[in-house]
Amino acid sequence: MRLNEQSAPGFLILAAGQGRRFGGNKLTAILDNKPVIQHCLDTLSTLNHPIAVVYEQSNTQLSHYISAYSIQKIPFDTANPGMGTSLAYGVKQTKDWSGWIICLGDMPWISVDTYQNIANKLQNHPITRPVIFNTSSTQTSGHPVGFQQQFKQELLTLTGDEGAKCIISRHKHLLYPMETSDYGIVLDIDRPSDLNRPP
Repeated sequence: MRLNEQSAPGFLILAAGQGRRFGGNKLTAILDNKPVIQHCLDTLSTLNHPIAVVYEQSNTQLSHYISAYSIQKIPFDTANPGMGTSLAYGVKQTKDWSGWIICLGDMPWISVDTYQNIANKLQNHPITRPVIFNTSSTQTSGHPVGFQQQFKQELLTLTGDEGAKCIISRHKHLLYPMETSDYGIVLDIDRPSDLNRPP
């Protein structure tokens, strides 16, 4: 059953990074015949949830790709913004959402079911984060991470490049680790060689 969009949490995509380790803008690099950012956008666009993307407007190629989607577009141009800073700005522009599922634009292999399951679990758990068990039975946390509306003020105060790790650390007792077999939750693109990973 699909959630009513007004009561559903939204997906906030962070796409304003500098891509220093990649040596260029990794979100416009081609993966399986389309830009990396489009993998994320195509997957999320199939869900009945609000979607917004924080991006660097001065990156004309990225802006062009994003313009094709009927989603909320949040241009954010500032010198070396950092993940925390762009995340806070995105929350400010979507402050009426019932919650935020923070997505990273450089993680193209996350399945649609994983995104939807996190949104569903977030209805009953203040913070929801997917986890996967490795072959050695060790647990690895991944992305995206969901936060209910009660964390709005803390999200708005984020700065620098730390992201929301500090909020998770402060509220470990409210964190729900959602088990999944989707290895896409731990795979991102940092270097050009990462584009050659098998699906």
